[in-house]
Amino acid sequence: MIIYFFTLIRYYNNYKRSIEAVISNSATFLFSWVRNFLVACLLILIAWLSLKIIGLFVPVTNGISWWYFFGFAICCYYIAIAGYSNAVEARHFFKTSFFSFGEHTHLLSPIPTLLSEEEKFEVIHIEHKKNEQDYPDWKEKIETRIIEDKLFEKSDLTLFDIARLLNTNVSFLSKVINRSFQSNFNDLINGYRVNAFMEYIGKDQQRQETLLSIAYACGFNSKATFNRAFKKHTGLTPQQYIKQTGLAAKSENLRP
Repeated sequence: MIIYFFTLIRYYNNYKRSIEAVISNSATFLFSWVRNFLVACLLILIAWLSLKIIGLFVPVTNGISWWYFFGFAICCYYIAIAGYSNAVEARHFFKTSFFSFGEHTHLLSPIPTLLSEEEKFEVIHIEHKKNEQDYPDWKEKIETRIIEDKLFEKSDLTLFDIARLLNTNVSFLSKVINRSFQSNFNDLINGYRVNAFMEYIGKDQQRQETLLSIAYACGFNSKATFNRAFKKHTGLTPQQYIKQTGLAAKSENLRP
């Protein structure tokens, strides 16, 4: 179980980094309940180890072991209920290895039977190294395409979409974004969405629409994702931002 637990942590971290690098609404596919599942597994391990340590010094009575099995049952029930109640259809499939460092594979289509074996997978090299090289031309191309075409308004935008528009490959674009923007794809696109929201607020658009409807128009697909992204990029909640800037705040030309 200890080996299984640490394997799960590594696999989940690889999955999380990889999804954030190619999907703009990654929160939908990050499965927060899986993180809680890992915590539940950790609690079971701690309880088991504690029971073994206690057994080295005093006899383990039914009263002591009862609490262990009670906690074990609660964790198992939580895992089962949370798993069934958080079903999400993944449209970008993930493949990695416990011994793989930096390589994650994404299926380019949710219908693999329509693709040849060569077209099915593309290896993504996720890099978090110090900025060693700049890609000014490609950075400008990405910015221009995102802003002029308002790609951020597409809630299910992926790095695959931009790669096709720019006629390049996903692995290269991932490197450009990581190094030139100092950000992953998910945070980059959400930054543009947050700025678009602030422009709406600068025009007093919230007098005609709800904040949530404006957030949806900017490309967010849920209230929780919007609040989380806005807080991350501004340090404020949307309500705090409106109160601080005033309802008649002027729009500023900000970039992520």
